[in-house]
Amino acid sequence: MTKQTLIAATCAALLLSACSNKEENTTAAASSASATSMATDCNHPAVSTQVQQIIQQAIATQSQGFINKNDSNGILDSDKLIAIVAQLGINISDVQAGKMPHTCEAQVSINIPENVLAQAKTNAPLLQIEAPVDVITKGIIGSNTKFDNNTLSLPLNYSMQNNQFALTDKNLNGVANLLTDALMAYAVRDLLTINGKEVRREDALRMLTKSAEPKPNTASTPAVVPQIKQVEPISEPIPTPPADVQMPKEEVIPAESQPAENANAQTQPETLTPPDSKPQSRITDNDLDNARQANDDATQNIKGAWRKIAPEIQKDLVAEQREWESKKRQSCRSAAAKGADTAESRYLQMQCDTRMTRERIEYLNGYSID
Repeated sequence: MTKQTLIAATCAALLLSACSNKEENTTAAASSASATSMATDCNHPAVSTQVQQIIQQAIATQSQGFINKNDSNGILDSDKLIAIVAQLGINISDVQAGKMPHTCEAQVSINIPENVLAQAKTNAPLLQIEAPVDVITKGIIGSNTKFDNNTLSLPLNYSMQNNQFALTDKNLNGVANLLTDALMAYAVRDLLTINGKEVRREDALRMLTKSAEPKPNTASTPAVVPQIKQVEPISEPIPTPPADVQMPKEEVIPAESQPAENANAQTQPETLTPPDSKPQSRITDNDLDNARQANDDATQNIKGAWRKIAPEIQKDLVAEQREWESKKRQSCRSAAAKGADTAESRYLQMQCDTRMTRERIEYLNGYSID
């Protein structure tokens, strides 16, 4: 090999090496830029706005459905309920890229003001529903949502591509529905119409409370207890009767059988109270009725959502629907197993079924042809 050939080969090798390094640097820079862009998308300001709008829309839809079905007297003001969203403290934290392209993960916390909870609790008897904290506590059983210090916390999974936000699960919609159920009583109007007359909310609550108070027990007339009279001893001898006449024998009650202090004292029967056969369940009949009604409504609504899907799309969703049914049964059996008694187990099973059915309805609505 000549000297000129060796020099040419060396220059070529150096040139190739430089090109290779340049390509690697370009690839690394592109990857870094992509990661930076992805992180920026996940933290897009639209995320917070969209989360608030989704909660507001879910509350509006849920509350209007309740009013149309159960509020013929116009007790509730739906606008007042929707306005609660502006008072909620909604915070998004721990934002990070998801496992799939263009997906993101975060934590959402929703703080409910104390005055809103207090007002909803005060008005709850007018709608014959539970206090909001009780509704929320029972509603999150078996879910990945937590409730502490008036704050709901849940994971948020979403996609962010070309500045377009979209949820990738139904957690947020489920919590929004739960908020509607819990805070529904907050929207009771200040002036109500009862039996054709206008009544202030405070007066209606006062009348309701008064009617629920137990009536004082009236003194009952004591049962008449026959007095046992002591028979005086006979001092004169009884003449002997003729042989063919049977003298009736008079029963003499021994003096020893009479009370020592007062022979005329009334005797009171002893009342025996049988012991409780079993402890009282934490779940009332009203709880079960409400849970059953909500579950029936969800079942009817998912049938309606399915009918709104085009037949050719229904065929593609059949296998997925069956898989969801199996998952729902398994999840709700696990939820029911946590019950302390039969009533609580049934309540937890229906709560789980209702929650998962509502989430599925939201999903199926995405395929609606309406």
